[in-house]
Amino acid sequence: MSGDWFYGCIFPLYALLGVPSGGRIRMSVRIALPGMFLDIFSLAFHSYVFPSLPPEGIPLLAGWLLWAYGLILATGRLPKS
Repeated sequence: MSGDWFYGCIFPLYALLGVPSGGRIRMSVRIALPGMFLDIFSLAFHSYVFPSLPPEGIPLLAGWLLWAYGLILATGRLPKS
């Protein structure tokens, strides 16, 4: 029951798109990769993209983004219970 929130975030998108169980790995990469690529630039130019975020907050933001993309990529490998 504790992992239900995890499944509720990305699995509905797989169902909406009609992704079969075997295609979830590829779809998770397609979901995460564009955001990961764009976040390279948003973090590099953080003073323009996030002007009110102090420079000390950038590592925390980068860590949070890494965690979120890791969860998306993990859904491609986890079975839906």
